[in-house]
Amino acid sequence: MEEYTSLGIGPDMLFPLIGVGVFSIIYWRWTDDLRLYAVVQFFPLLVIALLIVFGDPKHGGRLQHALALLSYLLAKYCEDRDYEIFELTEQRVSGHSLKHVLAGFASVFIATTIYA
Repeated sequence: MEEYTSLGIGPDMLFPLIGVGVFSIIYWRWTDDLRLYAVVQFFPLLVIALLIVFGDPKHGGRLQHALALLSYLLAKYCEDRDYEIFELTEQRVSGHSLKHVLAGFASVFIATTIYA
């Protein structure tokens, strides 16, 4: 948020958003209802995509942000297709393992905007 807006609200949003994330897990456990958890998981991806497309980053790095988002989306896909990937690779690699690798790449793409 901080990179794409001039509102200066990024640091102020961190702890409330973490709280909503934690609450979504507690709510899921209490009610067996995943809707809030799904919103917490996927709404930020939509917001980030919109910021990348329509926003103007302060320090550049639009491509790296887009690659990080794509990498994270692929990680979520691999998480969802865990068993199919495991069978497709003849039980050598699971979707869960690929999820972690791809999420790591997302972090690398973001780091390149900081250290470039």
